[in-house]
Amino acid sequence: MVVPYPGSSPVWDLGHLGVVKMAIEDTVNYPLNRTDADSRWSSMLPKGGGIVHVGPNKLPYMLSIFHQLKCLDVIRRFHVATVEGDPNALQDLARHCLNY
Repeated sequence: MVVPYPGSSPVWDLGHLGVVKMAIEDTVNYPLNRTDADSRWSSMLPKGGGIVHVGPNKLPYMLSIFHQLKCLDVIRRFHVATVEGDPNALQDLARHCLNY
C-alpha cells in the first residue's frame, strides 16, 4: 500500500489484472463514445470539479460523490481508448479509480 501524500487515499498495487468480458451498453444521455460524450459526462460535475479547500492551508479535497462520478468517466474514457487501440492511455488513472 502506498499513500501518495498525507491525507490522501491509499493505493494498493493489484498486480496484473487479467482480461475479462463485459457487456457495455450505450445510453441516450451518457454515451460511451459520441461527439458529445465528453461534454455530457463533464456536465455532471460542478465548476471546479467538486473540490473544496479546507483548513488554514486550504488543502484541496474532492467530495466523494464527485470523485465517484469523475472515476466513472475515467473508466469510460479508458475503455474507449482501449477499444480504439491505445490500452496504455489513462491506465494509471483507471487503476486508481478501480482501487477507489
